[in-house]
Amino acid sequence: RLHFLYENQSFVVHCYLDRNLAVLHCQAARPDGVALPPFLDVGAEIAHADRERFSAYGLAALPVPRAASPEGGRRRFLPPSKSDESEK
Repeated sequence: RLHFLYENQSFVVHCYLDRNLAVLHCQAARPDGVALPPFLDVGAEIAHADRERFSAYGLAALPVPRAASPEGGRRRFLPPSKSDESEK
């Protein structure tokens, strides 16, 4: 998870690396709506009917896709290799 503040709003990015998915959660009390940070590429808002499916519990309860995890459901988190850094 990544927590940050932008324009007096609290944001949390929930990253699901094994699903190639990130969900942005915002808490804001603004009458004019949410001010999205320009440094993020934000997709569509999750529809009210889909919120349970995209909840932390709903995503964690899904099986890990085998294609995303060569270790059969386990994922190792390693520091970037030298080749990863040179691609940036």
